[in-house]
Amino acid sequence: MINGRTVTFPTTVTDAVWSPNGDRLAFVDAQGNICVSRPDGTEIKVLTPAVSGVTRSGPTWEDGGGEVVYSRTGGDGIAKLYEVAGSGQDVDAHGNPTETQVFETSTDGGRDTAPSAVFDAAETWYSQVAGAGPRSVLVYQHGTASGAEVLITDRNIRNIQGFNKLVTGSQPALAPNGERTAYVDGNGQIDLVSLHGNGPSKPVRLTVGLSGVTHLAWSPDGSTLAFGTSTGVDSIPVPANAVSSSEQPVTQVSATPGVPTYQPLPATVVARISGQDPTALSIAQSQARFTTPKDFGSTMNGPAAFKVYIAPADPTQSEYDLAASLSTDIFSGPVLLTASGHGLDARVSAEIKRLLGTPNPDSFVETSAPQTITIVGGTDGVSAAAERQLRALGYPVVRDDPSNVIAGTPKPEHANGHNVVLADEHDPAAVAIGAAVARLNNAKLMFTDGSTLPPAVAAYLNADTVADPTPGEDYGHAQIDAVGNGATQAIGTWKQVPYTQVTTVTATSAEDLSGKAAALLSDGPLGIDLIRSGNLTDSLSALDQTVYTSDWPLIVDPTSGLAGTEASWLGAQGGSVAEIWVDGSADLPDSVVGQVTSSLGALSTNAVGNPVSSVVSWTPPQ
Repeated sequence: MINGRTVTFPTTVTDAVWSPNGDRLAFVDAQGNICVSRPDGTEIKVLTPAVSGVTRSGPTWEDGGGEVVYSRTGGDGIAKLYEVAGSGQDVDAHGNPTETQVFETSTDGGRDTAPSAVFDAAETWYSQVAGAGPRSVLVYQHGTASGAEVLITDRNIRNIQGFNKLVTGSQPALAPNGERTAYVDGNGQIDLVSLHGNGPSKPVRLTVGLSGVTHLAWSPDGSTLAFGTSTGVDSIPVPANAVSSSEQPVTQVSATPGVPTYQPLPATVVARISGQDPTALSIAQSQARFTTPKDFGSTMNGPAAFKVYIAPADPTQSEYDLAASLSTDIFSGPVLLTASGHGLDARVSAEIKRLLGTPNPDSFVETSAPQTITIVGGTDGVSAAAERQLRALGYPVVRDDPSNVIAGTPKPEHANGHNVVLADEHDPAAVAIGAAVARLNNAKLMFTDGSTLPPAVAAYLNADTVADPTPGEDYGHAQIDAVGNGATQAIGTWKQVPYTQVTTVTATSAEDLSGKAAALLSDGPLGIDLIRSGNLTDSLSALDQTVYTSDWPLIVDPTSGLAGTEASWLGAQGGSVAEIWVDGSADLPDSVVGQVTSSLGALSTNAVGNPVSSVVSWTPPQ
């Protein structure tokens, strides 16, 4: 039943739950597999392998829709938490589905059921500065000899290490903002506990006299809890600031027993970003993606910029400098463009002040610290005069000229562990996609000269490896991704070091490369950045958000639109993609954007016929 209307699926549906963007459902089918589908029951995709004697239950979406976590009971009768990609991309070498136990729960002894997860890309200043990224919290029911308890784990391992007991109880459900958890207490009633940095608050009871309560579900705004009973589905209001127990009125939602789940609204949003010149466009991208902090270092309600990159607005070799620079920094921040050979554009100066606020010397620990301005490239791009004006603003300023990385000699500060992405410096599409892959996977972006692997790059790939690694020692370059035909041919000439995995992506066009790389190397993106073919600068400047929101750039032709590989990949991302960014709106017509939303299967209306998709146009003040 969806809003009182019967929807028929070709299989039984158990424990159905909406994806965070409201475009997909995850559920358990008749064979006990975890599946996803469109809300009308079409395009069912089986995510888990068929294993005799295994049962699964309680799926919940995690990573903003990129993963599905569920309880899996094996032949030994012990329930454990497992996860699988919501897109169906977790497969073995033969294309068969695979599943993996949730690492953080692997040492709790099992008997784990009823998982509930929340992902929030816009986290606090401290957690992002600490390199932890978005909030990704998981609660679940854990069985013990003395009864059920609720455990909690922060999957980005910040202030909650591993798993911790939250309360004694069962059937936990995280609020949409991740700050409260509802659960069923030992008396069968619904209680509420708030989560704080110093630990949970004292539980507050919300119901009295209920029986058979199960499957708690929050409304998208966090104001209501629905739950199943033996006689139907009921709901209660949840006070915004509940500090003491208070019985809440119960409303019957349905006289038919079932598992409630709310459709999140709105669904996929299309945001067109435009500007009258490259500088204006870069500012529009910044204003659309990053909030204005009240006090730098305070908790934000949205993603905050911790650094600002300044690059020349003229299309030059600096675009490659920008790719290398962006792929090496864990801190999120926009790319602002200013004209080469001139002083700092006044519009850029104003935007920097908006983003970083009042200079805070306490944050100036090092040049990679928050509130740092990074100039990309040499003085032939962003001039020495512009640099002096930037320094006069009062923030730390560092000039990052990675041109020697282009030539194949990596600077030490550009090395991110042992993951490397290779791209042909003569292939703009490969450079843009390679930068995205490097940034998402915390890898080092390096360049080939067409199909030639520069000696210095080969030397770097051969460095710091061991012939027979042992636990705790350096395993060499764990992953090398060669993006594009040139890089693929170049890496083919390298004598591969043992224990190193190489993935190659070849294609017939920039668009085809975009789709193939997404299928192989992306992981449940929350947003899609649409970039016109050949527009490398727009593509690179759109990477400012990829670290924390997992956006993925798709290169599209303004006339023919999506490549087949892109459309196919998008069809598997309907559970996670909530935003479509169109950078440079004059370049891409509505028909191309329509291809994207159609491929995603994004809903045009919700269950009661109200529109849920919207279009936002963003142009900065002139």
